[in-house]
Amino acid sequence: MDLSANNRVELEKVLFFYSQNPQDSLKLKAAHFLISNMPRHMSLDSNLLVSLHQQIEDLLNNGVLKDSIKHAIIRYHFNEDIVYRDIDRIRADYLIKSIDRAFEVWGRTPWHQQFTFDEFCEYVLPYKYAEYQVLDDWRDTLASKYNRKMNSLAENDETSLSIYHIGKLINREINEKINVNLTSGKLKFGSSFYTASLLYRLPFGDCDEYTSLILATLRSHGVPAVIDFIPQWGHLPGGAHRWVVLLNNDGRHLPIPHIHQNPGDVFFPMHKIPKVYRSVYGVIPERERYVEKATYVYDPQTLFHKDVTSEYVPVMDLVVPVSDKKIKDDYAYITCFSYGYWNIIDFGKIKSGKAYFSQMGKDVVYLVMGYDGENLIPISEPFLLDKQGRINYFKPNEDSLCTITIRRKYPRKEQTALMENRMLDCRIQATNDDMKYWATYYWIEDQNYPDRIAIHAPKKYRYWRFIGGRSFFMNIAEFQLLRCDSEQPIKGKIIGSEHIYKNNSEWSHEKAFDGDWLTFFHASNEDTEQWVGLDLGEPKQVDYVRCVARSDDNGIHYGDLYELVYWSAGKWQSLGQQIAGERYLTFERVPDNALLLLRNLTRGKEERIFIYRDGRQSWL
Repeated sequence: MDLSANNRVELEKVLFFYSQNPQDSLKLKAAHFLISNMPRHMSLDSNLLVSLHQQIEDLLNNGVLKDSIKHAIIRYHFNEDIVYRDIDRIRADYLIKSIDRAFEVWGRTPWHQQFTFDEFCEYVLPYKYAEYQVLDDWRDTLASKYNRKMNSLAENDETSLSIYHIGKLINREINEKINVNLTSGKLKFGSSFYTASLLYRLPFGDCDEYTSLILATLRSHGVPAVIDFIPQWGHLPGGAHRWVVLLNNDGRHLPIPHIHQNPGDVFFPMHKIPKVYRSVYGVIPERERYVEKATYVYDPQTLFHKDVTSEYVPVMDLVVPVSDKKIKDDYAYITCFSYGYWNIIDFGKIKSGKAYFSQMGKDVVYLVMGYDGENLIPISEPFLLDKQGRINYFKPNEDSLCTITIRRKYPRKEQTALMENRMLDCRIQATNDDMKYWATYYWIEDQNYPDRIAIHAPKKYRYWRFIGGRSFFMNIAEFQLLRCDSEQPIKGKIIGSEHIYKNNSEWSHEKAFDGDWLTFFHASNEDTEQWVGLDLGEPKQVDYVRCVARSDDNGIHYGDLYELVYWSAGKWQSLGQQIAGERYLTFERVPDNALLLLRNLTRGKEERIFIYRDGRQSWL
């Protein structure tokens, strides 16, 4: 109460209101829970966002898609006071109404007596479903939404009493009414910008918008739920992934990994997970002590993050020897690599030259860092915590050097491989006979074909084409005809089979000649022969042909500048730069057991750490 300063009178009104009636003793206890944990919770001032909300509503009424709304938010001139502490501004009538509504909807459920009061406080009661959210009447707004399937359920003694089943029905209905293929893009406050009346109308969203909408809707119907999140994947770039978790009748937590999945579906069985946290309303005492005592605090909101990693993957506690001579803090930070940086996923205590971390996911590469008073610096070698719980350090052996061949800077995903495999059995052909009889000059039998395919044609040809093979759909990103003395593709009139996939201009024949390796021609299966080519106007000499597969462009890109680096002495050290002249790069004098990273200095941002073992890249 002392921390509430000028707003104390509003909080006292809440406590006084519920203390007048003995029947409100649980509501008074609920108010104590909310207020005692309120000081570090933050919200956006809805009064300063009125004009923005009106712009978004007008855009939604006019049926616009994401870009206009995103640009409206980006262009908005925010007052520096847009963020405030809940305890400084929250009004008594708002908090009382929120508490009353939570108890009301919870009391109507057939399962409310199966749970403890503490579980109700964390999974249903909170007046907010996301940090920084605008504090509006979201329960009232969403109480009548997404309940058609639930209300049409014939009352029975099996599914009517099941949180799993009711949660599944609500989630399915939400899934039917939003577009899971459109993403909003990363905005500073994510879903917190929107009122509930706008949030459910958005024609787009990412895991932030989806989880906020699902969580708010579930709680507005008395379904106990919470959000779990991963701050950083163990093998992929990018930041957090969030999802909703139901607290089931039997006490189990049932995650909904993606909006189109059901509660309790298998959770990312092929992904490496270093940490999973649960976003709770109540402060975690251990993390509160960290926020209060640490010299450097990596995330003030961490005091609301409950570590639940062990509910998802096998874990172990770690003790890592560290070099702490320069460290000005009692805390160390364990990190994972992404997009060129080591990103913090948790903190631990430093004691007697060792850092202690709890519940760490296995089969993940970590690096421990510490705060020297100005910056975070590495205080350990990077290491792999393997599946058996062993720590394997990556210490480059400068006395054992080797030559390596690299074909990619980022792991080859399944979808990428499927697209690249559409090149198999395709042929390069030429003719001068009005395109009736074609001579084949190259047949792609595997993925190891050269960047520039030599064409040993005995004569000049007017028509050249790339024709599909065994694939159901033929794709190609670039088809270039080259002379031996020039890298400039020979120009001609674009020709090809009649149909393109779904008549989409984004996949037209021209995309195979635009110089962009991320665009592509996508043939339709309506043609018995799927092909794309050039009419040169007259017979011309062609010495080489370049055939670029539809892909993620993370293979070696001809003409781009690359640099290979390895981790040593607390930083990335260069092993040299090369301009790609083939679909692979060769580097010499590479230390054994080195943690490696290939950077494309010309384009792109996806890159991933690896080691070189048994003649190939092994991604980590």
